[in-house]
Amino acid sequence: MVRFILNRLAQAALSLFGVLTVVFFAVHIAGDPVRLLVPQNSSAADIARLSRQLGLDRPLVDQYWTFLVHAAHGNFGYSFVLDQPALGIVLTRFPNTVELAAGALVFALSLAIPIGILSAVFRGKWIERALMPVILIGQSMPVFWSGILLILIFAVHWHVFPSSGQGGLRALILPSVTLGSLSLATIARMIRGSFLEHLNREYVRTAKAKGASASRVLLRHVFRNAFLPVLTVLGMETANLLGGAVIAEEIFAWPGIGQLTVQAVQSLDFPVVEAVVLFAATIYILANLAVDLLYGVVDPRLRHEGNQQ
Repeated sequence: MVRFILNRLAQAALSLFGVLTVVFFAVHIAGDPVRLLVPQNSSAADIARLSRQLGLDRPLVDQYWTFLVHAAHGNFGYSFVLDQPALGIVLTRFPNTVELAAGALVFALSLAIPIGILSAVFRGKWIERALMPVILIGQSMPVFWSGILLILIFAVHWHVFPSSGQGGLRALILPSVTLGSLSLATIARMIRGSFLEHLNREYVRTAKAKGASASRVLLRHVFRNAFLPVLTVLGMETANLLGGAVIAEEIFAWPGIGQLTVQAVQSLDFPVVEAVVLFAATIYILANLAVDLLYGVVDPRLRHEGNQQ
């Protein structure tokens, strides 16, 4: 088990190093933030002075090495625009994104679990034919389109929910539904496929032959075994909701790290962009690491395979 954990931690560390390298060179290729920070009538000496103050006048390799050393200590420098610690700005916005992601996950799971199970149990019947369009619509509708559509219907036309901003449960519902729709479809399809696979297993037929009721077979046997592969999807979707709320937060003016990312990219605020991307990547990697470790606890075969690698 120890070797299994160490292998996963090593893979996570290597992934984070790759993210650090890619994001550093990507933001530096994007443009010169000094041109956006100085007034239009600034002289060349003023531009050079600000570039020197921000450390952007040094060779790119030197900047990269300094960035790696500081990032290893959790220091991403100060925001070019807000003049505050970049990581502190991200951490301030992160609880808002967690609130939105939690609402989206609750919405997705509350519908995905019954839809996935019912469409598998009643395969080929009218219940499945009625539920499958929900999955198809959730998969095919882009987030920006579903968000705008929900605003037009429930905020502009019916005045049921606010169209933007943060504040209470009513403001959380529309962005949660928008963000959770894709996860709903993905999780429901995974649950349906896993349940269909296990409903045809030998142990299910044996339990039925012994006189067990359909509900007992479903809850005591199929449910526990069929949800094992769903753990992977849940881990990935949770990370996606936390790190991929950019569009939903922009549409609903939700003050999370997604909206912060857009603002930082537009202003070429290198420290904030680097801090946001690495923070989101860390969440994604840790979520997948947690799923791997949970898999190893639930299924000892995976631990054995990991120890042999």
